[in-house]
Amino acid sequence: MNSEKETKIKVAILTFHFVQNYGAVLQAYSLQKHLESIGCNPYILNYRTFKRRSVFYSSRIFRLPIPSIGKILLLSKQLNKNRKYRQFLEHHLSLSEEVKGPSGYISNIEEADAVVVGSDQVWNPKYGENAMRAYFLEGVSNSKIKFSYAACFGNSKISVSSLRNYLSNLNSFSGISVRDEFSRSILSSESHCSKIVVDPTLLIDWKSNKFDIDKPLLPFSGDYIFVYGFSSDIEEVCSILKRTMDIPLVAIGMEGELFFNGADYIVNDAGPIEWLEMLRGASYVITKSFHGVMFSVALEKQFLVVLDSGVSRERIIDFCNRFGANHRMLEKGNLEGAQEKLMKLEDFECINKILRLAIEDSKDFISRCLAIE
Repeated sequence: MNSEKETKIKVAILTFHFVQNYGAVLQAYSLQKHLESIGCNPYILNYRTFKRRSVFYSSRIFRLPIPSIGKILLLSKQLNKNRKYRQFLEHHLSLSEEVKGPSGYISNIEEADAVVVGSDQVWNPKYGENAMRAYFLEGVSNSKIKFSYAACFGNSKISVSSLRNYLSNLNSFSGISVRDEFSRSILSSESHCSKIVVDPTLLIDWKSNKFDIDKPLLPFSGDYIFVYGFSSDIEEVCSILKRTMDIPLVAIGMEGELFFNGADYIVNDAGPIEWLEMLRGASYVITKSFHGVMFSVALEKQFLVVLDSGVSRERIIDFCNRFGANHRMLEKGNLEGAQEKLMKLEDFECINKILRLAIEDSKDFISRCLAIE
């Protein structure tokens, strides 16, 4: 190893990289890439803090009320999707060896100069005691640089009392950052100051950061609407758009979502790269996903986000309000104007003006935590 390599700050990233979720793996990749760009030597701490069974395990598929050939096809697609996720982790994330248990992750961190927690819902107590101890860096030496980047509690309704056993660990952090106002408010209520930063997916330039694709992603060329996330409200929006726009709909479900009425093409086996490149190739995006919004903004895709009662609602509203995109939100009971709204959307000049400052501020936060000039 040469001397230049040895002087790089070695940064362990502790995040949700192991779940089968496009946003989760791409935010981990994004933070890793940004740390590399500022001269660090980052790696993803391969610690699975909780077990998450595949939502499409075979017994569930074979209980579906569809013909046997359909069940076999779905199972084949899910296995293919699992393979693509594994390949992305192996080829695009700098993973440590798999870490077993709390003592293993602390031992692995000893190799690093710094450890960053985030992004994603790493401080959501629903993931259990082991996860909370790990993501608050309990037991990690104070000789390490410790900070959070765009950490999130998941929603504003969590019990603060469930956090009090862990929050004292933040006293040894060199910086605390979160990705939304409700997470900052939770910390403030317990006398911890924090900074709101952008999601890691906005730290890198996705217009120039492209993955190689060796074959066409879709059986047609030209314009299409990319739909990410299924719900009855999104089906209604898509039905409205199909009546008024002569353009195909390409749909990919979120975790646990298989069926969607009205799509011209449903992709049940897309890996992270295919998901991203299909969004990149779209003319319009309809989504209910937080990271669907993030990548639509990053790639300047005209989008509408359909708000539902799910866990991402607060995060989406928080982002859209802060960056002047609240006119892109659709609420249940007010979906009829979707096509008119989509056609009247302005370019991204106003959003980007605010976003550029926030991105630079977020990058500065990381550099300050790591004492990088």
